[in-house]
Amino acid sequence: MATPQTQHLPSISVEQMLSLVESIINPLVPSIPIPPPERWDRLVRVALGRVLWLAAGPSPLAWLDRVELNPQPLPPRSLFLKALAQEVISHTGLLQELASALSTDGEQKGIIIIGGYVSRFADEFCGNGFRLGWGHPGPPPQWFPTEMTGADLIVLASQFALGAKEAFNPELRTALAGAASKLAQTGAARMQG
Repeated sequence: MATPQTQHLPSISVEQMLSLVESIINPLVPSIPIPPPERWDRLVRVALGRVLWLAAGPSPLAWLDRVELNPQPLPPRSLFLKALAQEVISHTGLLQELASALSTDGEQKGIIIIGGYVSRFADEFCGNGFRLGWGHPGPPPQWFPTEMTGADLIVLASQFALGAKEAFNPELRTALAGAASKLAQTGAARMQG
C-alpha cells in the first residue's frame, strides 16, 4: 500500500496572501479618467443609481446596453430630478439627526448648518449659468439635465415641499419649505420668461 506524500508549500506572509487574494478578487483593469468631483456630484451619482435601479431592476448594466442601441427606454428627466431632491432631503434629515444628538448649544449650530446646506442647494440650482456635472467618462445622455430649466426647478420644488410636509423637526421643515419656495418661484419665472 502506497503512503501519500505530503508536499510542503512555500510559506508566504499574511500580507502576500492578502495581496494575492485581492488580485484575484479585483483584477487590475485599465483605469478610465474620471473628472474630479464637484460639490453635488456624489448626490448625482446616487440619484443616477436610483434611476437606473427603477428603470432596469437588478440589472442596470444590461439596461445601459439597450439604451445605447435604442434610446427608447431612457428614464425621464423628472425621475432623475426627483431622485436627486430625495437624496438631498435624506442628507438634511441625517444632518438634523446629528444636530439633535449634540448638546443644546450644538443644536442651534446644527440648525444653522442644515439651513445653510438646503439654502446653498437651492441658491446654486436657481443661479444663472449653473451646470450640473456629469462626473462620468464620456458625454452625458440626452435626458441628463446639465442646465436647469423652469420645469426642472419645479420638479425639485415639489419634492422639497413634500419633504417639508414629512419632516418631524420644525427647523428642518422650515428649511425645506424655504428651498421649495425659492425653487418654485425661480422655476415659474423661467417658464414665463
